[in-house]
Amino acid sequence: MAFADVLMVFGQRRSSMPDGELPIFMLSIAERLAERQKAFFMFGPRYRSEVTMGRVAEDLSLSVSTVSRAVKGSYVQCRWGVLPMRSLFSHSTIARPSADGDLRMVLRDIVANERSSHPLSDQKISEEFARRGVNLSRRTVARFRQELGIPSASERRYR
Repeated sequence: MAFADVLMVFGQRRSSMPDGELPIFMLSIAERLAERQKAFFMFGPRYRSEVTMGRVAEDLSLSVSTVSRAVKGSYVQCRWGVLPMRSLFSHSTIARPSADGDLRMVLRDIVANERSSHPLSDQKISEEFARRGVNLSRRTVARFRQELGIPSASERRYR
């Protein structure tokens, strides 16, 4: 089921290719990604695994740049919506422990449970992640917060 979802990614590319065929490495990448993100496709975004392009490239004996170029501009259609294929990969070459699920979901939970009179700064959120055993820099927290559309601490104070 998950592999079928990932195969939909390449539908647009197939029509733009001269002979209508997909290169075999693109199918291999999709299959490997579906295998490694099986829990995500079955149970939802909270169960996204930490999968790096380097790991997939190593599994398939390809270079990381080949995997990167193959997934650039590709999307995955699944029951959770249409997502950029890149979003299924970790942004770091070092897999972080994420027992709590996707780090962005953890960030959302931290912000949802803060006191509205004293919202946490990005630095304090980074320290909360460290307390949970995940090292994220303040800048990474800020980037995740912006991606999720969560306002800054000063803007959250007045809502």
